[in-house]
Amino acid sequence: NPGSPVEIREDPKTGVYVEGAKWMPATSAAEAIKVLQKGNSNRAVASTKMNAGSSRSHAALIVRITTTGGVRTLSGMLYLVDLAGSERVKKSGVEGAALDEAKAINQSLTTLGRCIEVLASNKKEKPPFREAKLTRLLSNAIGGGAKTTMIICCAPTMSDQAETVGSLDFGQQAMSVVVRAKVNASTDYGSL
Repeated sequence: NPGSPVEIREDPKTGVYVEGAKWMPATSAAEAIKVLQKGNSNRAVASTKMNAGSSRSHAALIVRITTTGGVRTLSGMLYLVDLAGSERVKKSGVEGAALDEAKAINQSLTTLGRCIEVLASNKKEKPPFREAKLTRLLSNAIGGGAKTTMIICCAPTMSDQAETVGSLDFGQQAMSVVVRAKVNASTDYGSL
């Protein structure tokens, strides 16, 4: 729901989910694009000094794929996430509600960075997934049990150099996370 706060919950059987979100079936690329467009239309956008169409939120499209062959079912989740950009508040000139949004975005990105840092360090320390809704939602995707690809978008201008370097440093650290992806398979023994 547009404007409603996002609540993240966890089910012991199915894992982390967004409360109130619905699974929308898509049997074709056209159907999937319609679902993506509907979600994107709910995304907050505002103008800042740095970006005329600045997204004021993160966006996630989670695709659940299941295939059954005989008695064996394989399933997987594809997380497509567009992170809102980190903002230097002085540089962007945001104020009021946009300032609150910028603070929330920066806090969630900082927590994501801390999670990546802990995962990359191979220490016994637990990543702080529960400290932000973003990291809690992404915990299955970045927690080491999945294959993860990250695409870093950078601005080519010198005026954005600090943000670009920060983004590249984050990507470099994310590359250090060791993953042990596992196959999600189940067998229907009742069908044997």
